[in-house]
Amino acid sequence: LAKFIKRDIFMETGLTASAGVSYNKFLAKLASDYEKPNGFTVIMPEHSQEFLDKLPIQKFFGIGKVTSKTLKLMGIKNGYDLRHLSLYELEKMFKSRGYLYYNFARGIDNRPVEPYRERKSVGSETTLDHNYRLDEEEIVNILDELCLDVSNRIMCLNKLGKTVTLKV
Repeated sequence: LAKFIKRDIFMETGLTASAGVSYNKFLAKLASDYEKPNGFTVIMPEHSQEFLDKLPIQKFFGIGKVTSKTLKLMGIKNGYDLRHLSLYELEKMFKSRGYLYYNFARGIDNRPVEPYRERKSVGSETTLDHNYRLDEEEIVNILDELCLDVSNRIMCLNKLGKTVTLKV
């Protein structure tokens, strides 16, 4: 199914997509990020622990820059190292997030997949068909189009925004 979806995206848009398949939400997300761009990764239950053990600590969901730095200072560099911390140690350091890290290091994620959840952001992006040396006017024109698209979507949803993020 994932291969068909990737193919359909390419046929319709000319763009590649990465896909990940596994037995839970956490591992499927890791799999989708694993071989970007245009990756396709399947993590089977019997191979999940090996995959997680080798995974750099900063790739774990919920482990950002600050937590990653804290763990690395403790000598925790990958999933194998994380798995060897006890639940007590993780909860002492990270409170309720420690339970999440404990489970993730073991390939456990009981969070449901929620395909129809409340929208928390509205965005628009474009992918240029090749690398350009854009002048200021061209950049402003592209940004104007993206801003207009976001503005129209927000009005249709009857929402307001408070943060703008520009990703280049």
